[in-house]
This record gives sequence, C-alpha cells and structure tokens, in this order.
Amino acid sequence: MKEAAPIVAMNLGGTFNDSLFDMVLSAGFVVKLVLLLLLIFSVISWAIILMKYFSIRKVTRENELFMNSYMKSTKLSDILPEAKKFRDSTLAEVFRAGYIELAKLSRTVRGNPSGKDAPEAAGQGLEISDIDNVERAMNRACGAETTKMEE
Repeated sequence: MKEAAPIVAMNLGGTFNDSLFDMVLSAGFVVKLVLLLLLIFSVISWAIILMKYFSIRKVTRENELFMNSYMKSTKLSDILPEAKKFRDSTLAEVFRAGYIELAKLSRTVRGNPSGKDAPEAAGQGLEISDIDNVERAMNRACGAETTKMEE
C-alpha cells in the first residue's frame, strides 16, 4: 500500500489580524465589490420591508375604523360616504364595489334611473342571478385589492 502524502500548509497570501474591518480592507477588489453589492441590496431589502410594514399597518388601521363605522350604521346609504373617507381600506373598497353594483341592479329592477336610496329597497325585486352579480363585483374588488397589497 502507498503511504499518504503529508499535508502541506500553504500560505494563500491573506492575513487576518483579529479584526473584521482589517480583513475587509486587505481583501481584493472583487471581494470588496461583492461586499458592497451585498450591502446595497441589504439596505434596499430593509427599505422595502419597512415600507410594506407601514403600508399594511395603515390598511389594518383603516379597516378597523371602517368596520367600526359599518357596525354602527343601520343603512347602507349612510355607510357609503364613510367608505369614501377610507382611501387605503381594503374592506371599504370591497364595500363600495358591492354597493355600486347593488345600486345598478336596484335601479334596473325599480326602473329608477336616479338610483337614490336604491340599495335600501333592492331586496324587493332582486333575483338570485342579481345577487351573483353583486358577489362577482365584490370578488373582483377583492382580487384587485389583493393585487394592490402584493405590489
């Protein structure tokens, strides 16, 4: 059997003087470039994380405020002006989409082109297919709000 060759320690040219800062300073150009790129992308990532955090926090706060006003109200027509106040609320946007579709349907059913207080009397002549239209409008709004939150 052959004997294994002895392992030879080689000096690869780098020195480490117990300081990370010294090690970075003594590194080559490519290493410094890679570290700089990593630092830049790290700062960008943290900026995106913080922006998303504050955005989601604002949406959550506005959703809670909208839900409070929704629960206090007795008429849908009273909620619509409140829903318009909450620009960043996803729930208010879904409500607006459903309310607008319900207003369109109730104007059609009642033959009332002005549509004043139309959703209040909408239950009198609506059919199941009409309610499906409202549901589809709300689902579209949910999808749009989800896409907006994911961006």
